Amino acid sequence: MKYYSFDQFGFYNGARKAQELPLHPGHFLGCGKNETAETPLLETTGTANHWDGENWELVDNQRGNQIWNTSNPGEKKLIGADNLIPEGWTLLEYKAYHKWSGSAWVVDTGKKQEVIAILTARIEMKKEAAILNNFEFAGKKFLLSDKNKFEYKAEYDIRESLTYPHRVKCVDEYYDIANIEEHQAWYLSGLQFARACTEASWIEIDALQEKTTVELIELLNP
Repeated sequence: MKYYSFDQFGFYNGARKAQELPLHPGHFLGCGKNETAETPLLETTGTANHWDGENWELVDNQRGNQIWNTSNPGEKKLIGADNLIPEGWTLLEYKAYHKWSGSAWVVDTGKKQEVIAILTARIEMKKEAAILNNFEFAGKKFLLSDKNKFEYKAEYDIRESLTYPHRVKCVDEYYDIANIEEHQAWYLSGLQFARACTEASWIEIDALQEKTTVELIELLNP
């Protein structure tokens, strides 16, 4: 014979063998507090045995699942041992830049400019990375860091007093500029490349204003 125990919230938490009375074979000590001799039901995935005071019942087992605060989007916690979802909380996962409609998370259209600001910053970072890493001239790649751009500009300004061929830094080694004409072509090519990257970013940023909040959020979380 076995006794089946349940916790303070009525959920099954184990079994023990009943203690037989030494002088009365076939008779057993009674079950203790939060115990019953009733056999629990066969649990299926996602269910748990719960003692209702008279019988075992199978209930949805939400303990340990994540829930989100509908009045404070982004706040989350785990369902406790009581298996209850407090008022103002939901099992529906919160998504950034959404608000609670009463039954679901919906896009918060008031967040459009906030999302645009984040996407604009990303575009600016992408532009800077492109300018920094992608400029090529005569088959050589040049790193357009702020330091290098300063040095390139300083040398270009005094190009007529330089001795040619003139050596400049590139990513892997050095590049020898043959004459003033090539120096000018190289320098202007770098300026045009940076300008093209900048203009491309402007077009991309301007296009953000034409998109809906839903489309912007999709770009934010591809």
